[in-house]
Amino acid sequence: MNCTFQTITSNHHKCSRCGFEIKILQDPAKIYRQCEKIKQDTIPTSPSLGEKIVNFANSMVEYAQSGFEDVTDEEHNKRMDICKGCEFFQAGTCQKCGCSCNFKSRMKAMKCPIGKW
Repeated sequence: MNCTFQTITSNHHKCSRCGFEIKILQDPAKIYRQCEKIKQDTIPTSPSLGEKIVNFANSMVEYAQSGFEDVTDEEHNKRMDICKGCEFFQAGTCQKCGCSCNFKSRMKAMKCPIGKW
């Protein structure tokens, strides 16, 4: 899970969970950092390579059946914001299904494996 930053001053932000502080002129909602408060043993492991291959193949079939239709940029950004705040998001990958969040969230036929979008 990512840090939840609160603004102290315009360029000073602090995570409300782990206390990590960063000084940067950026919207705190767009700062992504894995929160140190979350213990490593609570982070789910990614599916096996075989499971990833099956998940990817099934996703591609669904995407092809939909006519390769993508969501709007606005919808894609909404989906990515949800992914980035999810406990299964790690280094751009969904640890639940093993897919690239950026790639999967662009495809209109795709759904979050735990129903968040």
